[in-house]
Amino acid sequence: MQDSLAMVEDLFAQLGRTWYEVLEAAERQLGISYARLMLLTRLQALGEVSQVRLQHELHVDGAAISRQVKQLEREGLVTRRTNPADNRFTLVTLTTAGRELLERLAGARPEFYQRARSDLTPEELAAVRTVLQRLQTNLAAMPVETAGQRQRG
Repeated sequence: MQDSLAMVEDLFAQLGRTWYEVLEAAERQLGISYARLMLLTRLQALGEVSQVRLQHELHVDGAAISRQVKQLEREGLVTRRTNPADNRFTLVTLTTAGRELLERLAGARPEFYQRARSDLTPEELAAVRTVLQRLQTNLAAMPVETAGQRQRG
């Protein structure tokens, strides 16, 4: 039991380290942070959308979206405006400069992903995907409770 616990802890630690390597390598190779790239890519796919929807689409908190959108707006890559139908919401859309940046990056992204997986077989990639999907399913199915609640209950 303890060995399998240590293996799972090591796996989660490796996932974290790998994710940070992906983020750093993407920024080095593409010249843009992965978070900003994903935000721009989602905007490209969705068109004009509320910041709240972007938050849900990207699975990040509202403050992070606000910071990113403000920075991208200052750089001329997105525009923001109040939703005329409901002024509680801010709508975001790509500018021409934002679309042009994504067009320039369109060729670099596949190359980046190809280099990242260059020595992995399709079978190995499929196995990793299967394991990660199962972990995600297991984690999502966990009840919402703290260790203290389990001890009392």
